[in-house]
Amino acid sequence: MRTLLYITLLCTCGLAQLQAQSARELIDETAAAVGGMDALHTLKDVSFTYENYRGKSEERYIFDGEVSWGKSVMKDGKTRIQFFDGEQVKVWIDGKETTDEKALESALFSRKTNYYWLAMIQKLSDPGLVYTKV
Repeated sequence: MRTLLYITLLCTCGLAQLQAQSARELIDETAAAVGGMDALHTLKDVSFTYENYRGKSEERYIFDGEVSWGKSVMKDGKTRIQFFDGEQVKVWIDGKETTDEKALESALFSRKTNYYWLAMIQKLSDPGLVYTKV
């Protein structure tokens, strides 16, 4: 994520500007480039696909109701679907719901964490954060 933030900063600001601006100004510009909190609040449904060393995952967030859904293929080739509605987490492996505690804990962590990263740039605008430019 650090790399993504850096690339975003480079794309939204010139290198010369980066040297002259304060850390707060850089964060504010980055958040404005993605529409800020207002743009985040207008979202109703977000879906995207990404790939990493574990494979390919589909993600979906429905803001009305705080639903987080994810579908991925595990290392053993099985399809896993995770669902979290803000209160309960559910997991299906190859279409069969599981009650495995480890799978449910992993899903709860993933559903909350992935949402956190989705909204990271907007959250950096929180007035309670203190920035230092190094």
